[in-house]
Amino acid sequence: KFLQNTATAFAVSQLGAYGAELVHQKPRRVGLIGAGWYGKSDLWRLVQVAPVEFVSVADPDRNMLAEAVQIAGQRLPGRKVPRTYTDYRQMLKERDLDIVLIASPDHWHALHAIAAIEAGADVYLQKPISVDVLEGEAILAAARKHNRVVQIGTQRKSTPHLIDAKKQVVDAGLLGKIGHVDMCCYFHMRANGDPPVQPVPDFLDYEMWTGPAPLRPYDGLPHRRWWRTFMEYGNGIVGDMCVHMLDTVGWMLNLGWPRRISSTGGILVQKGGKSNITDTQTAIFEYPEFQAVWQHRSWGAPPDPDYPWALFLHGEKGVLKASTMRADFIPQGREAKPIRFDCLFEREQYPEDVTEKDIELNAAPATRRHMKDFLAAIASRGRPVADVEDGHISTASCLLANVAMELGRPLVYDPAKRVVVGDPQAKCDMRRSKSVTGRDVDVNWDIDDIVQSWVNSPSANKGLLLYQSETSSQNTTHWRKFRSGEYSTSSQRPVLTVTYTNPTSSVSGYASQYRVGDKVTVTVRVNSKAPSTVSDIRLLINHSNGLDKQGYYRWTQSTTAGQTGWQPTWVSSETRYFSYATDSAYGPGRTTLLPMESSMIQGTDYRQARFVFRVEPGAGLNQFHDMDVLFYVDSGFNSGWKLNDTNIKFVADNPPVANASVNPTRTAPGSPVTFDATGSTDDV
Repeated sequence: KFLQNTATAFAVSQLGAYGAELVHQKPRRVGLIGAGWYGKSDLWRLVQVAPVEFVSVADPDRNMLAEAVQIAGQRLPGRKVPRTYTDYRQMLKERDLDIVLIASPDHWHALHAIAAIEAGADVYLQKPISVDVLEGEAILAAARKHNRVVQIGTQRKSTPHLIDAKKQVVDAGLLGKIGHVDMCCYFHMRANGDPPVQPVPDFLDYEMWTGPAPLRPYDGLPHRRWWRTFMEYGNGIVGDMCVHMLDTVGWMLNLGWPRRISSTGGILVQKGGKSNITDTQTAIFEYPEFQAVWQHRSWGAPPDPDYPWALFLHGEKGVLKASTMRADFIPQGREAKPIRFDCLFEREQYPEDVTEKDIELNAAPATRRHMKDFLAAIASRGRPVADVEDGHISTASCLLANVAMELGRPLVYDPAKRVVVGDPQAKCDMRRSKSVTGRDVDVNWDIDDIVQSWVNSPSANKGLLLYQSETSSQNTTHWRKFRSGEYSTSSQRPVLTVTYTNPTSSVSGYASQYRVGDKVTVTVRVNSKAPSTVSDIRLLINHSNGLDKQGYYRWTQSTTAGQTGWQPTWVSSETRYFSYATDSAYGPGRTTLLPMESSMIQGTDYRQARFVFRVEPGAGLNQFHDMDVLFYVDSGFNSGWKLNDTNIKFVADNPPVANASVNPTRTAPGSPVTFDATGSTDDV
């Protein structure tokens, strides 16, 4: 009761109008995925600032579940005991959550986040948001598609002393022009050792914990630090610690994607033990005005003992040093004075912080403010301060640094096309292969690139193979069963999902030179769920000088009494001929286009029109003529040349090329010009 009242009073004072709204707000129903150290910490910070109902918690470790329930009973007395699950899918299947907090290991983030979004919840997701770049793209796409608020746990943006430093130093212009940024981490945080393989304890579903990652031999509880020392589950210290500092730099300086990323490093000192993450690494993120350089070492001493994990903004007028514990502005010269920013602790306001196990007291105030910003975004349906798109940029940039280090060359990422420019191997490395672990686990593979390679080169199509890994000694005790298409339980049969994307219409034309005597055949096919609504297909041929445009060849529904079906009509300013006036650029005389034949086919889900015409001589015989071959498709003759309320020209495919001889007779090769309509041509 006391905690709830205190949280409500604090919300009112800190959030103003929104805080007052919280007093009368129905408690939001919250679920937690990942009941370890940081998952519980995030949950308790949320409980401190808003009325919430802790509904459910999922974790493959039953001891973790029991501890979360026990602490909930202490911190939320009199409340209903949260439901517990070892399989997060069962929790989300209830579809009764307003908010899902995700603090699982990194390799699970994408699957957990997308599933929670699709279940209708707003999501607080720990950083890094993913273990590969394309997973991050998928989370961002899901959040935007389902209109969900996704706040990333990069809470430096909500750290009080860093907010003050940004406002008073960076935004105030005290640094002047910024020419360089340094970021670092010198914590001895690289867990290592060589523990023996041992039996999995009964309370842990190790296969479910492993999920989409490779199944390592069990050598002790992976929680907290041990899993972070393996690239199978994360991205090393760059993915863990650099992402925080790079995200903070991006926020302070209003940056977006870096133009180029490079990195070097490896295991240079701590060569013993099982850990496979780097103990030393440098990454360079290049922006238009400066470079941001990251360095970490998990050995030795930091150059600046006061700032072992920090960022340094170097400007012409001074430098700003900033960490989670403090910040200092050191001016260049004597004109300005140094400014010190101390970390805010809230022990008196939140005395329960002092006794909470494993709490980061310096980070708690930031996380509380981060949660309040998250709740405000949920209320307004706006974007939070650490929106998923910003989290994706920061995460992907760090992950690309690891790829650059492995490949030994700089990378340029195009976020619009979602590819590394000019580097097919890097494109492959942006997406990790997925291993199947766990019992009855659904795994999705994106095979777009594979199938496209088959389309480009059919001989490369050797199919897909699902196989049991032969790389460990576990094969005698760990086997995978893949259900077939005839399996008795239909929900467990494999499914191939093909998503078709309709081509995007664009205003364009195709100018090509035609010679006298050319015979041109062009075909247009309209794919439509209701082909009868496609009532007008017209072929238009324009002179490229843009002056002579009178005439088109048209297939249209006949409205004449006694006639049925489609009728061809040649509409022109001259009988049967489409003529061009004399053009000084091409010599004297007129060139005409003679319609020769046309045909129409109507199927159950398409209409296809075929047009044939010949270029006829005028006063001059051998001149070339530039012509635009275009299509108009309309739902009715009188409705104007419209498609999606925009004048659209569909371009003929593979028009003939210029021929050196006089009066050649040839047919334009190529497939039909095809576009899709969903119901009517207005929906193309």
